[in-house]
Amino acid sequence: MIKIKKSKEFLNRSKSQFFQFLFLLIGITVLFTTEDWRYKEGKKREYLEQIKRPTQGMEELKEPWLLEGDAPKVLINHVGYEEGGEKTAYFLGTEDRNFQVISYETGEAVFTGVIEYKEKTAIGDFSQVKEPGCYFIWTKNMGSSYLFSIDTGIYENEARKILDKIEKRQRKDTEVETKVLTDCLLAYFYFQERMETEESSILEKIKPGIDWLLSLQEEDGGVHQGIEGGIKKGVSSESTGRFAATLAMFSQAYRDYNKEYSEECKKAALLAWNFLENYHPLVLSGEKVLKDEEERRWAAAQLYNLTGSPIYRRLVEETMDMGKEAYGKEENVYSILSYLTAKHPIDIEMCTNLMGRLLTEASSVSRKWSEMNHEMDKGDRERLYREPLLLMYAQYVAPSKQYETAIKAQIDYFLGCNKDNVRFLEIDGMEGVLYFLLNYKM
Repeated sequence: MIKIKKSKEFLNRSKSQFFQFLFLLIGITVLFTTEDWRYKEGKKREYLEQIKRPTQGMEELKEPWLLEGDAPKVLINHVGYEEGGEKTAYFLGTEDRNFQVISYETGEAVFTGVIEYKEKTAIGDFSQVKEPGCYFIWTKNMGSSYLFSIDTGIYENEARKILDKIEKRQRKDTEVETKVLTDCLLAYFYFQERMETEESSILEKIKPGIDWLLSLQEEDGGVHQGIEGGIKKGVSSESTGRFAATLAMFSQAYRDYNKEYSEECKKAALLAWNFLENYHPLVLSGEKVLKDEEERRWAAAQLYNLTGSPIYRRLVEETMDMGKEAYGKEENVYSILSYLTAKHPIDIEMCTNLMGRLLTEASSVSRKWSEMNHEMDKGDRERLYREPLLLMYAQYVAPSKQYETAIKAQIDYFLGCNKDNVRFLEIDGMEGVLYFLLNYKM
């Protein structure tokens, strides 16, 4: 009897010890889980205290949980987002299914969204967040983005900053300068109705670049390739062709604002063309192609747009059959756009053919941008220059949601949604492209 009683006591003690151990184990698990949660929340709070904005007054982010040199895996438009516009973040990972939009002022989540994983990219839409303020994107495993703003006039303010930078930029290379000015002038011509009240401001901002180009022209019309170490680099037919095209374009834009200066630009463009003709006449199709054919065609197209002279029209139409290389260089795209928008007679059949090929190319480009976005290589300058031109013109003549989506992806990419987490405003020569794109969104 005593043995049975002792056995029961031992069994009861064992049960008690077992439940104590079980409760202890559960308590430890809860404690560690809570501590892990507190740690992550603490890191979020540290971020709220230590986060800094990226470039242009937004210094490089220093996240406490990342190694030195690491960049955020959550990509956002560094400039910010319009209150009522579309808002998209991009994610460089597959660790999370959800993301939060966190208010910088309060540290509280104002929106929780689902990350949509596609074949080559992952995106999160937070267009529902419209309250003006400062925010960042947060995920459990990928961490956070840079800070960004939601406000009105985001793109207008950025476009003004770009114009200020263009006005004061350090000019060294004729090729870069002509592209920056041409993209700004394209924005002016495409959105002229909206810009009419700002006409003088826009043209005056880019005029220093025109003055600089004029300073590089010799008496015979030839134009230097740029300035290096305070010394003018040699004259070339390529730089002279770019000069003629850009000056002709500016003369056309400036005609109603300052006729005297417009005429000066026109004479300079014609003088540059005469230099090219004396240097070597433009070779027509079927013969040996000159290395500067793209620049000459572009110059002829702009001079035709400016003067209406059939001489330039013939030269353009005789050399317009560029085959697969038609959209391989931005000079070719410039000449095509100039010809298609000419206010003088053009060949209808050629126009139809060029338009069809342009829209086909734009459709291919738009699919690529919609699918890849942040994976684009910023080293391919030629493509990054010309593709926005194609999409903008395609959207101008044949508006579509596909082009709209691709243009938005381009804007996000150039303003921070890229694998390097940089704004392309810091890359010399990209100012004009950015200005063109931002004007579309304004």
